[in-house]
Amino acid sequence: MEHLLVRNGRRRRDEVVIDVDAMPMDAHGKQLGSKYHGHYKRTIFLPLIASCGETRDVLGVQLRPGTQREVTDCEDFIVPIAHAVRQHVADQVIVRMDAGFNSGALCARLEAENIGYLMRLRKNKKLEQMAAKYMEDRPLEEMTCIELTYGAKSWECTRRVVLVIKSRPGELFDRVYFLVTNLDAKLYPGQKLVPMYSQRGKAEMHQGEMKIASSASLSSSPRPKSHYRQRPIARTYEVDPDAEVGAENDVRLQIFMLVYQLLHISRCNLHSPPPSLDETPGSEQTPPAPTQCAEGLPQTDSPPPAVEAVLDESTGGALETDAQDSPDLDREETHMHIRLFRLCVLKVGATMARHGRYVTFYIAQSAAQAWQRFWEYFQQLRWHTVPEY
Repeated sequence: MEHLLVRNGRRRRDEVVIDVDAMPMDAHGKQLGSKYHGHYKRTIFLPLIASCGETRDVLGVQLRPGTQREVTDCEDFIVPIAHAVRQHVADQVIVRMDAGFNSGALCARLEAENIGYLMRLRKNKKLEQMAAKYMEDRPLEEMTCIELTYGAKSWECTRRVVLVIKSRPGELFDRVYFLVTNLDAKLYPGQKLVPMYSQRGKAEMHQGEMKIASSASLSSSPRPKSHYRQRPIARTYEVDPDAEVGAENDVRLQIFMLVYQLLHISRCNLHSPPPSLDETPGSEQTPPAPTQCAEGLPQTDSPPPAVEAVLDESTGGALETDAQDSPDLDREETHMHIRLFRLCVLKVGATMARHGRYVTFYIAQSAAQAWQRFWEYFQQLRWHTVPEY
């Protein structure tokens, strides 16, 4: 959340979108909570990940068994995160989810907490019957949005549903799907909701980057640790093996996500620096002086982009970049993959000099300029102010 404030000049935002999704993680061995999942065709854990839709900052993660549905007890994970974001970062919070989270109990909880939501709705016969009359004799437009009211049997009330019909040139049938939301129809018409929901695809894209960047792997042993650094662990309490192994894997996952978050913040600060903290709303922003990057790193002499563009500018098309397979960095890059950042900034030569009261690191000349630029903005983060929830 501290990074969200820094990207916006330490000013509260009007709106923040939170993407919530399940991220499958392969399990090896007979781990507590790992189950065979028929959809993924392998034994996995299925943790929930909450991330910021504008900047892809990780807001929370919860380790869950491989066969537990995404929607099961997810409101206790989503609501505290949404409240923390609304308290510290933005005036309005919108939770964006896929069809796996369809539940009347979840919608009712979010409505009771005054939290906006936008999710896809699974098709059924009744919805298809409601959409049938709009499929005939409709204008051949690229996209049509129709406002509907629908109430499933498991829901305690009817809710706003948006029917989306997209023409597909060269295809026999149009693409038809439904969105359910509690957002105001005047402020968020269907034409605005569709592109907002389409951005959820980038959250799934960055799940792969999370796995690559953190090399996430959980314990494959069903037994709790008995030694730490070759020393026996002295316990004064009775050990519950299942609970201890589960807690260990939960902590491991939290650490892996923290690693990704630190790398993501560093990558964004180097590629697209945040606005100066001295800038106030409405003040004229002077373009920063051109900064010469280390060889092979993206050159960004333009003014810092808005927070909504951070993901596109820094990570939009970067998943196709493979720094390990492409050691030749003498090429122009429009985006920066985390692996490229690690290779060019972190995996560089350095020497350490120890003194009586401090330690000095001397970075290799090839990365010194990039380090100077990165460290200038990295120090703006006030780590001690990160809220707990």
